[in-house]
Amino acid sequence: MSKYTVKRASVLCIFGIGLFVPATGTFACGLLLVLGFWVLFFSSLLARFLSQFFMRTRSAPLFEVCLTLSATIMYDNLIQGFFPLVRMMLCPYLFITALSRTLDLCLTAYDADAESLECVGVFGIMIAGISLVRELVAFGCVSLPAPSGFLRIISFPPSNVIRFAATGAGTLISCGIVLWIFRSAGNDHTPSLRSEW
Repeated sequence: MSKYTVKRASVLCIFGIGLFVPATGTFACGLLLVLGFWVLFFSSLLARFLSQFFMRTRSAPLFEVCLTLSATIMYDNLIQGFFPLVRMMLCPYLFITALSRTLDLCLTAYDADAESLECVGVFGIMIAGISLVRELVAFGCVSLPAPSGFLRIISFPPSNVIRFAATGAGTLISCGIVLWIFRSAGNDHTPSLRSEW
């Protein structure tokens, strides 16, 4: 994989986090969202691996779409069975992710270099980190998914001064600051943002 592709994928990954800000208000939601994202990603890789050996090239994208959507539905049903209240918050975002992947497969030609495990790993870590920090700042606790809703494992009085940082607007602003720092730190090694695109 080229250095150009990895840098571009990393930047797009950071921008994409903004789409999931409403779903990362608690660590429990962020954790299940990251697991769903990985289920979607690896089901897509599995479909591509199987299609290389058992299917023709023209039918491979359709097989990948079907397996990806099936994996998303199975994961959604699994969450509904164990964590029904949390599932109500995450369901739209799980299927938005699956639909985005489906449109990507249907409307664009597949490029093997565009798939980056680094990007997927960074995306998952940042989603989990953002949800953890937001819940600590806003509610003064850390929660895990439970059948009755949320199980609090750490609790302390939240700070009213920095609570704004845990809201949707505050999180987007924080992501923008982190992205600016990320880009500024890389200026010594990369010519410019325009040159990477």
